[in-house]
Amino acid sequence: MNRYIIGILAVIGLGIILFILLFSSHNTTPPAKPVKLLPSYANTNAQVKMIVDGPIVAAQNHNSVVVTVSQYTATFDLIQGYDGNVIASKIFNNSQNSFKAFLYALYYAGYSNGVSSSYASDIGLCPAANRYDFYLTLNGETLQHYWFTNCGQKTYNGNFGLTLYLFNGQIPNIIQMVNGANISQS
Repeated sequence: MNRYIIGILAVIGLGIILFILLFSSHNTTPPAKPVKLLPSYANTNAQVKMIVDGPIVAAQNHNSVVVTVSQYTATFDLIQGYDGNVIASKIFNNSQNSFKAFLYALYYAGYSNGVSSSYASDIGLCPAANRYDFYLTLNGETLQHYWFTNCGQKTYNGNFGLTLYLFNGQIPNIIQMVNGANISQS
């Protein structure tokens, strides 16, 4: 009789273990690092970056514009081709207060609002127009990366027009510096 009770308890125990294994969630990806509110990075080594990548064309005709802003500098780079060949660069001084104001403006524009992507990469999306990548980095580590295209594909859910305006405003005379670059106007 004790054998029957032990057998029944063993079957019930195995059933419970099987139920737990079958219906418990198995998250194999590590949780994302929590990103603090954007303005809290004002007095750190954080950088925010916008990359405007032009249409997919021959390397000699392809251009990208990179605007990187930190508490000490605002940098403009014009890139030719796909291998990072910088053909024009300009560095402007920045201050902690200016960077803080910029981060608050980006925060209110929804810079930290985005979704994950089902694409392995955003490279090659919207090949006849522009792709815009928005980054937040700290000490060289990417904390956030969202993108937006002129073709309707995106992970960036912030106010795109305002974000573009804010980044362009960090570089004096950016329109003249981009003049002649192969960046789509669509």
